[in-house]
Amino acid sequence: MNKDVLIKIGEAVCVILLAVFIVFISSTDDISDKTVKQVAKPVVKVYDTEGLISIGKKQLKKQLKLDADSFDGYYYYASESVMDVREVLIIKLKDMADADAVLSVLESRVSEKTTLFDGYAPEASALLKSHVLVSESGFIYYAVGEDASEGLEAFKSSL
Repeated sequence: MNKDVLIKIGEAVCVILLAVFIVFISSTDDISDKTVKQVAKPVVKVYDTEGLISIGKKQLKKQLKLDADSFDGYYYYASESVMDVREVLIIKLKDMADADAVLSVLESRVSEKTTLFDGYAPEASALLKSHVLVSESGFIYYAVGEDASEGLEAFKSSL
C-alpha cells in the first residue's frame, strides 16, 4: 500500500472514533457520582427536621406511592402529625428517564394536600404553595417548610 492510502485509512478511523465518542458522550445520563447521604448532609444542616421522623420504604410507598427500590437511594423526613405538612425528600435516580414520573407524583401530592388544607389551615396551605421541587444531576429535591429554599441552596451546592 502506498503512503496516501494509509493516511486516508488513518483519517477515516480517527473520524469514526470521534463520532463514536461523541455519540457515547451525548447518550450518557448526567447523574452525579454523589451519594444521597453526601447530598442530604448539607441540606439537613439548614432544614429544621425537629419534629420530623425518618420515613422507611413501606411508608414511602404508602405516603408518596414511590418505590424505594427503583432509586439509588433516598432521604425522606416527614411529620407523624397530619396537620404538620413539613417534609423533605431527596432521591437519587437510577435512570434519568424516571425523573418526570417522580416529579409528577410529587406535584400531585402537593396539589391534593393544598386542596385539603386550603379551607381550614391557611398556614399549612401557604407552606404547601411555596414548596420546592427540583430535578438536577440525577437527584430530586422536594421540600415543604419554612426552610425549603435554604435547603434548595444547600442541595444545589452539594451536587
